[in-house]
Amino acid sequence: MQRVLATPVDGGYECTWTPETEGERPVTKQLVKALRAKTHQLEAEISQLKQADSRIVLPVPLLAQARMQSFRLFIRNLSLYLKVYHMFIQAMFQSRAVSTPAPETRSQSVHDHFSLKYQYIFHIDTSLPHNEQSPEHQASLKCEWNRYLPNLDTIQFSRHEHDTLLHRYFSYGAAWLFGMLPDSFLHDMLEYLSPSSTCTPDQLPHYSPILHCSVLAFASSMSENPHVRQPSTREKFATHAKQWLDKSERNTGYMYTGMSMRAARAGTASQLRSWYCWSAFLTETYVRLSLESFVAQEMRRPSEMPTPNGLVTLPIAYELSAQPLSEMSATHLFDHVDYPRITIECFIKCTSLMLITNTIPTATQLETWFNAFPANLHFHQSDAFTPPPILALHIHYWWSILRLYLPDSATEPNLSMNLALVKLVELFEAFDAQFGLQYFPRNLLKAMYMCGRASILERLPEDGIEICLKGLRVWPCAESMVADLVQLRSSL
Repeated sequence: MQRVLATPVDGGYECTWTPETEGERPVTKQLVKALRAKTHQLEAEISQLKQADSRIVLPVPLLAQARMQSFRLFIRNLSLYLKVYHMFIQAMFQSRAVSTPAPETRSQSVHDHFSLKYQYIFHIDTSLPHNEQSPEHQASLKCEWNRYLPNLDTIQFSRHEHDTLLHRYFSYGAAWLFGMLPDSFLHDMLEYLSPSSTCTPDQLPHYSPILHCSVLAFASSMSENPHVRQPSTREKFATHAKQWLDKSERNTGYMYTGMSMRAARAGTASQLRSWYCWSAFLTETYVRLSLESFVAQEMRRPSEMPTPNGLVTLPIAYELSAQPLSEMSATHLFDHVDYPRITIECFIKCTSLMLITNTIPTATQLETWFNAFPANLHFHQSDAFTPPPILALHIHYWWSILRLYLPDSATEPNLSMNLALVKLVELFEAFDAQFGLQYFPRNLLKAMYMCGRASILERLPEDGIEICLKGLRVWPCAESMVADLVQLRSSL
């Protein structure tokens, strides 16, 4: 038997039970109801929080005023995030029925062209004549990369800036955070945006204008250009993505949060179907974790999204090479032939960790998971560079250990908790030294905040507290966390 979520009834959810042998019932119907319900719930919570904020009229101290301003900023950023979140949910599930036969989407010539992948402009020697460029470079130079992007008015958005943002997005978390497959996106992007292309989104499972704009809405926060990085620019990308959904892609089924494979064409037993169900599950869980400290206790609810069935497996073949991963620079690390495989392995490990932490975990369960790590996913302080997804995965583990022992103010010092704090500080410092905290995963800011708070309560060395404050200060949405840590430290 399996549980099926129905529409909300009197503030709750009506559940029915159906035999698992009902193979003709599309799996996505359960998922879309749960995801849409979760989106509406989050939007309702934002509305309540805004109303509560507007009723505060009494004089408050300067620190409280600063915290209120940062809280308003958090709500504004969260509203933007939910806009993209809701947009991707629609994009995934407004598709044709799963039972509809999928036509052949590629001819043999298309398969041949698919071997080419879009190359970033800074990887091409533009001083060479066009006829001396490789076929891949020639096709990339002709690619109409900005065909479906919004007009940014006075902001100069060059191809170099565009390619830099894509590169950073794929390097610092697209695979680990969202389960996205960068090479597949770049293959289809080159084919779709070539001057002579006649492709439609239905024919290409890994690229569409809505996905392109959504990726840039997320990645633009990593820009070194303050005009590109500002929230209003990111909102233009998000709004333009929604426009493409409304105008011409209502029948495409792309995974929200970056997954670009067609759910409707995957088939009920497909590895792709499993892949983006897990991607949706992980992202929804991270959103819920990030909200825990900002919403009232009575507003917190467990996830309404069903846990995906079965183990997640690689949707495409990747073989590890014999080349060592330790590199002399971050650029060489990201361009390493094994980097895509390692990021996807981290995503798969994260799914098993999330299964443990999504209930009430025990220390033994977490330690068993950690001890099963393959050697290539270990973290060594002596390494010059560790892939960001590996750092993030270890941060998630030690954050999970820390959460077992919170709140700390009412407990005695605990060796396991203190070890988790030490390890988290080491990982934050490694990320800062190797890449910079401006690229730190935003869905792990809560781990940094909880580490800083526990370190203050345990009166641990100031260096650990400072690295937490340094990381949180990078992101405007974390200003309320910074204010809380500063106030807590000054009160002790």
